Amino acid sequence: MSAIHNINDFEKAIFQTVEAWKKQIIKGDFLKINLLLLEEITIEYFGSKTAIKYLVNIKKNSQGEIHLIPFDSKMLNTIHKAIDDFKVDWNLSIQGKNICITLPLITTQKKDLIIKNWKIQIENNRIHLRKLRHQLLKYLKNEEKLAKEELSMEQKKIQKIIDINNQKMEEILKEKIDELLKV
Repeated sequence: MSAIHNINDFEKAIFQTVEAWKKQIIKGDFLKINLLLLEEITIEYFGSKTAIKYLVNIKKNSQGEIHLIPFDSKMLNTIHKAIDDFKVDWNLSIQGKNICITLPLITTQKKDLIIKNWKIQIENNRIHLRKLRHQLLKYLKNEEKLAKEELSMEQKKIQKIIDINNQKMEEILKEKIDELLKV
């Protein structure tokens, strides 16, 4: 945690905290996670390792399936084997010139665990925001030697910034929980 000496430093630190948390909670988007795995699965293609996602057209359907349509149909079995060898919890099948990936369902117990983890993360972020607030107020009180009235005004500004960002995180959390429960 770097030094916080003014409201701008404080807002920047809070923004970074909230953005980092948003990236972390995005991991709850299971379709995105599974699509990101396609970047990690590579095959030998024209003499170099190439991520599968660059060799296929990716289509998603409403049943939670991902269809991979190779640009080069001769690569169909090679791509299928590479995905199968990667040992992810996907059901694979070849349907014509497509590879169909059926993603596993998420159990209610797993969903509850994910939601619990998200709530722990958001509470840890609230604690971090309070630490940032404390650091700035301590600096303003000791280093800037603000009068009580000025310090009180700054404290209200700081609290408003924290409240806005806590509300932002709550809204994101609610949205992600609703999204998870629909899966």
